[in-house]
Amino acid sequence: MTHQVLGKPALQENKSNFSPSSPEEYSSWILGKPHSEKKGRVLELTLLKRPLVNKEIAFYQITQPDELFAALLSQKLPKAQEFSTTYKWYTYESANHFYVDFAHPSVFGGGFRGFGNVQEETLFCEFPTLPELAFATRDHPIHASKANDPTPFIIPNLKREVVLRDLYGQALEQIALDDITSRIEKLDPQKEPAVNIIGMAAIHWAGDENQYQAHDLKYLLKAAYLGFYGAKQLVPNATIHTAPWGCGVFLNSEKTLTVIQTLAAVMAEVDLVFEGLGNPSNPNYTTEFVEEAKKLVMGKSSAEEVLQAILEHQEKDRSWSPKMA
Repeated sequence: MTHQVLGKPALQENKSNFSPSSPEEYSSWILGKPHSEKKGRVLELTLLKRPLVNKEIAFYQITQPDELFAALLSQKLPKAQEFSTTYKWYTYESANHFYVDFAHPSVFGGGFRGFGNVQEETLFCEFPTLPELAFATRDHPIHASKANDPTPFIIPNLKREVVLRDLYGQALEQIALDDITSRIEKLDPQKEPAVNIIGMAAIHWAGDENQYQAHDLKYLLKAAYLGFYGAKQLVPNATIHTAPWGCGVFLNSEKTLTVIQTLAAVMAEVDLVFEGLGNPSNPNYTTEFVEEAKKLVMGKSSAEEVLQAILEHQEKDRSWSPKMA
């Protein structure tokens, strides 16, 4: 089913059935890609130590033709939304809120079955319904971007079932195999709030000396705007939790992506919570800069003016450009 208002993005509802022929079939698929021994232990403890239940899983994808999105850029921006910050990192404690998945553009779940071990992969281990959806759609995978055009997805009503503690990135490979079990906390899903996940794919830079061009900023803004717009259609008073989207291995600028997400939230008229402030790996992602980003966006009359301001800042300050590897 497609939900669409004339001239607005289209919200396509989809449903897939998770019904493996046997636990062995699912286990074989989960463990079927090359991965380290320690990553295999994480997959077994988080995804394969639970009963499998056949279920129907709903998800949405949001699309909009480029010409309709381009028309938005010159329109007057709405009034400011509610913005807040926290040093917490994705606790998923707010029922019916939305949390941004830093999605791989063409591989649903990124490298969660392989060597990947960052934000999206952690998400897929903590919310077992996500790998089940990946299995159910394996012949027709969900993509957050198609032909370099953002197609963000939303997966509603998910419950966190485990917490991975101190296993992020290289930390997993630096601990003993026998210590992994103690780093995985099992939760009671019945006591956890239902939350929603927005999968948005940022640009993945190669690590050379690059600068954002206007078309890059429009791609990033479209990805964030469509994801946030979809949340607004599902929950009119939507609150979205995000962080330095695409600023880790994808090498985007924290400053530019903070402004882009702030602008997208204003355009979609949703409230935004910036999480994970104070992380030394993201020195340009600060409470002070979130406030600067809000002032920059609200000081302009249109999205076009905000994007132009980003380009001008980039000319003067390298920290607004993609990072060097």
